[in-house]
Amino acid sequence: MGNALDVRTLHLFCVGSKAVSPTDLPDADDACAVVQKSAGLFKTELKPTDDKKCKDTGNQVVADVFGESKGKHIRVSFQQNNQCNAKVWESLTPLFGLGS
Repeated sequence: MGNALDVRTLHLFCVGSKAVSPTDLPDADDACAVVQKSAGLFKTELKPTDDKKCKDTGNQVVADVFGESKGKHIRVSFQQNNQCNAKVWESLTPLFGLGS
């Protein structure tokens, strides 16, 4: 997650809804629970910004999530660039290492 000023990588390893070593993510058990509960999490698509439904927030922070889940390689990005994407971001906060 990050931008040109702050880039960091955190690691999450889960068995069910419990984090296991070598996880270095704060609130790792909460993050595992988010992954466990969100069946479509890794198929999430960013919503476009428009003035009617998804107003611009001016926040350009990006979280790229990649790895393996249930034997499948995944890569998905999350942003807070508009109100629609920010709503999804807020529901996944533990996954980004920002605390709950």
